[in-house]
Amino acid sequence: MGVTFGDPVKYIRNLMGVIRRLKSSKAVLGNDAVVFKLRLWAVVALHFLALLAVIVWIADFGSVKRVTFAAGPLGSDSYTLAQSLARVAERYHPELEVAVLETQGSRENMALINEGGSHLAVVHAHTRPGPPSRLIASLYQDFVHIVAQPGSAIKSAADLAEHRIAIPPEGSGGYELFWSTIDYYRIGRNLIEVVPMNWNSSAFALASGMVDAIFTIRASGNDDILRLLDETQARLVPVRLARGLVLRVPELSVGHLRAGAYGGRPSVPSEDLITIAVERMLIAHADLDPNIATIITGALFERRRELFQSAPVAVFARQPDVVAGTLIPVHPGAQAFFDRHQPNFLQENADSLAFLVSALAISLSGIFHALGRRKRRRVDFYNRELVTMAATVAVCRDMKDLEQARERLHSLVGEIVRDSEKGRVAQEAFEFFTFTWNATEMAIRDKAEELREPPAVGGSPAS
Repeated sequence: MGVTFGDPVKYIRNLMGVIRRLKSSKAVLGNDAVVFKLRLWAVVALHFLALLAVIVWIADFGSVKRVTFAAGPLGSDSYTLAQSLARVAERYHPELEVAVLETQGSRENMALINEGGSHLAVVHAHTRPGPPSRLIASLYQDFVHIVAQPGSAIKSAADLAEHRIAIPPEGSGGYELFWSTIDYYRIGRNLIEVVPMNWNSSAFALASGMVDAIFTIRASGNDDILRLLDETQARLVPVRLARGLVLRVPELSVGHLRAGAYGGRPSVPSEDLITIAVERMLIAHADLDPNIATIITGALFERRRELFQSAPVAVFARQPDVVAGTLIPVHPGAQAFFDRHQPNFLQENADSLAFLVSALAISLSGIFHALGRRKRRRVDFYNRELVTMAATVAVCRDMKDLEQARERLHSLVGEIVRDSEKGRVAQEAFEFFTFTWNATEMAIRDKAEELREPPAVGGSPAS
């Protein structure tokens, strides 16, 4: 439901009305100028901040937030997941507009992040990150798949020499990983013929006998590989020295293509195949709005069922393990989502804060009570002087002394008014002083009339 705001001019007029009412209530507040000014400026400041917040909200509300998302090759698991994630985020947050970019792969995606050409990207863990990279989540594991012709002599990765191999395009993480594997096996680059191409071209080349094998990185059970194996009777071969290779590249890990991952009758593969696993990650630029990062992270973890319908690999997404440590810092927006159920500072320290607030309230109450007593004592001082003055006036027999008492009475008014302006006199005590002062003033007036009357003549003269 939208929120509507009135005319700003009307709002300002209402604010000025509040100020005028405060000014008119000065008599009620007393002559305490300091307190009055503080209250007036507090009201003005609060209304100004509220008006500023409204203006900022109106400026931001309804504005489209455009986000670019570097995904990978069209039809790949990363592209499909990125597209599904973008659509789900847009569905629940209409202010977002996510453009999914088709790229060659991880290497290009990371370059776009480093150059500020994309806000989000899917990359392999072994792709070297740049300073602006921030981690959102670990998505899923990709595995090295070597798909060989059914009758070829290729039995493992070590047998790729002197064969023609289709590999991922330059700019992709698979391209770099292929050469890392070849270098580890010490296969001379001049002893192997490679043809960089996309997946569709690679599958066609293998089916047509134009290449001896395909080297690719895909999630286990990938539909494209399953289709190729069914159509060509090609074989999956292992990377037998994967344990040694991952020691040189810590971002990689040992993985297994499980028996039956691509079919159960017959089982394809027939047994678990050791291979290389590489984590696929969702990263963001460090300057991405934390609120947007929180939205994207929430869509990934809270809308798995919707994502699974078009991108099954979404079920493998998991939170970065910050305890074990990550090579890329976690984006604060993603961390805010992960910490949403964690108690905040106030919740963690509720008992201590409650004690401090209670102690502070008691202290302030004591301070205010002491100040109130001081103000009352000040008025008591004036009242005692008035009582003493009234007693003196009652026995006064000289008009000169009576005039001095009257002058002192009037000077007390000026003194107590100045004390009231400086906050030294309590308002309720001031009213009692007024009562005492009026009584004393009346006593002086009556005494003056008494002294001005001629003395009574006693008896009549003798006749």
